[in-house]
Amino acid sequence: MEAKAAHLVFAIPELVALIAKSLPPRDITQWMLTCKAFSRQLEPYFWSHLVLTRPLQDPMVLARYRHYFRTLRVDPIDHAILGSLLNGLPPLQNSSLAYEEPVPNDGFPHLKELTLKSMNPRSIDPSFLSRTVEVLYHTPHLTRFTITWDIVEFDQQLSNLFSAALTTQLPHLQSLSISITEMESELGLDIMKACFRHPQLTELLLNSGVVFSPSSDHAYRLKFDELTESLLDVDKAKTDCFQPAGLLLKTLRLPDMLPMGHPENFLVPFFKSHVPNIERLTVPLVQGTFDLQELEKAIAIGCPRLQHLSSVWHACHIGYGETIISLIRGCAKAGLRSYHGKGLEDNRFIQMDDILKSLLEYHAKTLEEIGLSGCNFIKSDSLASVLTCCKNLKTLRMVPALGGHVGITLRDAVLREWICHDITVLHLWLGREVVVLDRKTEAEAIAQAAQRVYSQIGRLVKLEELRLGYYLSEQASAPMESFTKDLTLKHGWLNELAGLKQLRRFQMATDYWSCMGQAEVEFMDINWPKLESVSFDSMRFKNELLRKSHWRWLKKTRPQADLSTISCYVR
Repeated sequence: MEAKAAHLVFAIPELVALIAKSLPPRDITQWMLTCKAFSRQLEPYFWSHLVLTRPLQDPMVLARYRHYFRTLRVDPIDHAILGSLLNGLPPLQNSSLAYEEPVPNDGFPHLKELTLKSMNPRSIDPSFLSRTVEVLYHTPHLTRFTITWDIVEFDQQLSNLFSAALTTQLPHLQSLSISITEMESELGLDIMKACFRHPQLTELLLNSGVVFSPSSDHAYRLKFDELTESLLDVDKAKTDCFQPAGLLLKTLRLPDMLPMGHPENFLVPFFKSHVPNIERLTVPLVQGTFDLQELEKAIAIGCPRLQHLSSVWHACHIGYGETIISLIRGCAKAGLRSYHGKGLEDNRFIQMDDILKSLLEYHAKTLEEIGLSGCNFIKSDSLASVLTCCKNLKTLRMVPALGGHVGITLRDAVLREWICHDITVLHLWLGREVVVLDRKTEAEAIAQAAQRVYSQIGRLVKLEELRLGYYLSEQASAPMESFTKDLTLKHGWLNELAGLKQLRRFQMATDYWSCMGQAEVEFMDINWPKLESVSFDSMRFKNELLRKSHWRWLKKTRPQADLSTISCYVR
């Protein structure tokens, strides 16, 4: 009787939908295994969000259930899965032609998000790519598409097929991310032209290395003149339809044009006239002869909403650091809210420290998020200024290069009060250098300064993630062992962190853990009620650490807490 009543309740489609949408795939699977009736009811929800990370025993199962797909991620994609996805669908009659009207099909009527990643580390043959792109002709409601390949050789048929798919088959596409390690210039420019013609695209990430082999600098610039002309044609078509000129793009990463960078005749008018809605930008590579003052003016005039900047080049490209600084200056009127950059050592000796100083000079009042990865050198006083000048700062993430000089000395950390009281994520590398005054010994001066620093950290009551490590400054040579007692109760300053009631993730990039014992983990349990994970930069000692009785006690007390090892440096 109870079973019959349960079936009557779950015969209400709205109730089944409400429950199924709130369950993870594992729970839906267990529910489906209870009986055939529930299996039939839950089938659409089981297949609606599919992630494939290994080959299927029966790839053709995808063809049977593809009409349920709403999000699909395949990593890696292979010929068998492609065959299953396209099985039973009408083939394109002439894929070398650019279709002006949508191709009628019923392949993936509900698919909204699609992610495909190739497994071949070498060059991918055009036929494989053509079939991959052919899938797009059967996804009329796709809004987000992400694809990752390695090396792609130019093929005119593939270029036409992809361009036509973007412009005629995917009218609802809003986000496009293409990651290709290396592709030829013709394909790169064709993809850019197709993307710029799309009427709804708001996020475009071309994380690709486009290789040019121009016969001369003049020929190189002519290729980009064609791209600029296509942008003017787009603006004219919009004006004729009484629509505002310019692309709808809000997030943009242009491909890396190797080895020369983007020329001035394309990039300056592009930013000045064609992307008025841009909010997030990855700094592009530019030619060495580029007039960066013109780029700065173009950003200031044409990109009034730009507030989020990132750089991804590990650098050895001439002038990339200067390009970053010119864009930082160009955004001075609107004010940057975030900057994310990877380590920088360019051929004109622009360091990440110079980037940070420019950010503080022009955007200290507006910056909310700073992320620095793989840095070799940042001055201590520059990082200290971030904490004492950026009142609205919410996130400060740092991942130094292995052996890099990135951190804050105790001397600089205690000069002024920190004002970033709303910060939620803080990564901090501390150095032992201090100023010895009033007849104190160096040890006494270090102890006093360290207590003040940990007290400042303890007053950041909104912290949810804290990473602490040691910084070996060039002026001081304190061994790492001198830091190990900092986070103990008897000989250190762990008590100063008792106010971090919102802390969820605690990460130790230095061997603080070797001096910790039962008292310290009980302190964490009592004073950090929301703690979810404790991480150690200690791959070698992971098993040994987890055998310690106090860490086992913490795991037993908080079974949901994660004790793990992490890499706190870019190696």
